[in-house]
Amino acid sequence: MGDVSKSNKKLVWYILFAFVTVIFCYLFVVVYFCYISPYNISARIALWPFVSEQQIGEMYSEATVKVTFSYVNDDFEPDEVSVNGVNVDKEGYILFPFSEIDECSDYSKIRIMTASGTVYNGKFVYGDKDFNLALVKCESANGKKIKIPYVRAYDDIDYSVFDRVIIATSKLDNKNVWTGNVSDTDKVFIHKTKNSANETVYDYNVEGGFVIKINGYGGFGGGAVFDSRANLLGFSYTDTLAIEEIDEGKFFIMPAYSVNYVLDGAKEAYRKNTIFKNKVISKLDGFDKTEAEVMHTLSKNGLGMQYYFKGDWQDIPDEYDAFLGDGVNGFYLYSDFVYGDKTIAKNCVITGVSVNRTRLDIEYKVDLFSAIYEANSKSDILIYYQRYDSVGHKFVAADQPVKISL
Repeated sequence: MGDVSKSNKKLVWYILFAFVTVIFCYLFVVVYFCYISPYNISARIALWPFVSEQQIGEMYSEATVKVTFSYVNDDFEPDEVSVNGVNVDKEGYILFPFSEIDECSDYSKIRIMTASGTVYNGKFVYGDKDFNLALVKCESANGKKIKIPYVRAYDDIDYSVFDRVIIATSKLDNKNVWTGNVSDTDKVFIHKTKNSANETVYDYNVEGGFVIKINGYGGFGGGAVFDSRANLLGFSYTDTLAIEEIDEGKFFIMPAYSVNYVLDGAKEAYRKNTIFKNKVISKLDGFDKTEAEVMHTLSKNGLGMQYYFKGDWQDIPDEYDAFLGDGVNGFYLYSDFVYGDKTIAKNCVITGVSVNRTRLDIEYKVDLFSAIYEANSKSDILIYYQRYDSVGHKFVAADQPVKISL
């Protein structure tokens, strides 16, 4: 009996020792990420969840910066535009919507000011009008380490109605943190513009995203939107802040899709002193059905005979009419897709894509581009498409998909 009692006591001591060791290890990790290396905000939130939404929002605001672009305007005078961005990498890669700087791309200088007041020079490394993403890289002076808090960006943004959101803007502008929830997960925002003839047109700028409702939104002037699980969801700026058909206190959010895939390519390009460009996506010229329907709605004189694309009015071919009226969904090719020795003719519709044997049906442009971004340098991509049958006046599947190798 005595030996059994001693064994039980030893077991208790072993369990107690293991428990205390785990606690101390956990506290060490917490102290490390919160005090010794406090820059990874996502890790801090994940390791120490006993914080309020307000505190989480304040942490997020530490990762936001103000990016100022200097350029020469149309009157040949110096000008500048600023946007709040989010640091998504320990090396200082700042993410923000490309639409915020699209009209002043010929900039002469980029300055990045952090929430702590530190100023870095910046270098433009990527801009994507389709995904509405842009990246600039902080450039440190004298080889010093970039010290800006950062959050992780996720490629698969999963949100649903009633999900909680946290909105944070740069502390340079506003120290407030707003909370709210997702109120609509399937929203399309149309960027309307005026052409040289002063006609209201759509010009390649339809945003698919979601709507949030902010609690006590007074003073909100745009910023980055996060959830409470350390996910960057997207941005709301400029004309997306107040859309006519959205109720007061609700705002349209431009999602931050495929950031990590872009980030990997941007890092490599930066090291090579080049601009990142996805070689497959850069050869895809067209639009999805949602965009086509918008262009049809904004057709010239409301007659539905032309649509505005690539800066001019385009005649509507039979294929375009069939794409609008037929049950086929996908990515309509405005011009030939040519990659190496493979070609898919213009006016065809890409309906599916397979990367590493995983087939994805294409409904929106973002589906196609996300799949291509995900493909690595060793991937084979199968592109499924349908061509227009002029006899049957409908789209029919091609005999076989086009295979391209990266």
